[in-house]
Amino acid sequence: MTGCWRRISTAMILCLAPVAHATQAPPEVTQSGVSCGPSSDWQVTRYSTRQGLPQNWVTALAQTRDGFLWVGTHGGLARFDGTSFRVFDMASTPELRGNRIRALFEDSQGNLWIGTTTGGLLKLSEGEFTSFFNTPGAPGGLVHSIAQDASGAVWFAGASLTRYRDGSFEDVSIGDRGPKEIHTRNLHRDPAGTLWASTHEGVARLAGDSWVLLDLPSGFSRPQFVGQSSRGLWVKGSSWFAYIEDDVLVPVEVVGRVPIKVSSSLLDRQGMTWISAERGLFSLRESPLDQRATEVEFIEAQPKRNLTGTFFG
Repeated sequence: MTGCWRRISTAMILCLAPVAHATQAPPEVTQSGVSCGPSSDWQVTRYSTRQGLPQNWVTALAQTRDGFLWVGTHGGLARFDGTSFRVFDMASTPELRGNRIRALFEDSQGNLWIGTTTGGLLKLSEGEFTSFFNTPGAPGGLVHSIAQDASGAVWFAGASLTRYRDGSFEDVSIGDRGPKEIHTRNLHRDPAGTLWASTHEGVARLAGDSWVLLDLPSGFSRPQFVGQSSRGLWVKGSSWFAYIEDDVLVPVEVVGRVPIKVSSSLLDRQGMTWISAERGLFSLRESPLDQRATEVEFIEAQPKRNLTGTFFG
């Protein structure tokens, strides 16, 4: 089974709940003459352009409340109904100013927000797309990440940090840095409802209408959120890991290599944090020998019973 796994490995993996309108089992994966269909250890399906994706580089995922799974790629947006894909790209969707999708997010009102690399921001509401490309205050270029705060305002991370509230957009400062001085990397809302933002310079927490900037330890730069664990919110850089405790970044000693270009993370029921990244799947856990250290383990394949995975790309 390991050989089969290596032949179909891609940049990201997602365990899916049933998708609305699914009427048949997903197709069996076959690549280079190797069948990777259901087995006692793995049931794996790979979707690519052969099954209807517009492009194989998958950059974002979101499942809306109607059950559809939305897949962002470098070739446009695709909606999956459990059986087939419907593609939305510049050719079929005039509101889309660029095919490179970077971020997807469904807000509390059921609107799907779509961030692109060069085409700014779109919203899908009740089946209709709206482009904010030329809207005053709206992000006009790259949108890295999208999140919603406890008050219902929607935030966009990109060349600046932008808030959408009461029908209008506004660039927001962090600390003493003006909106145009901020390059926001990603946004994260923790289980307590607190919204966090990472920038090239540091990490910030939303408190009311203002942001509290946390200092980075000496030598740390370009932070990125990688998920939640029993310790709190984890943050990484190119060669470091830390967790946030009482508004302080606490560095930890890392056993193993630090993953780069993290795409998503998951806290499992045993308290282990799983990270999907460019070079594979990583697990993050406390070292049993040294409670001050954190183990980072690269996983090529560790079959577990009754695990169902779906690959895009």
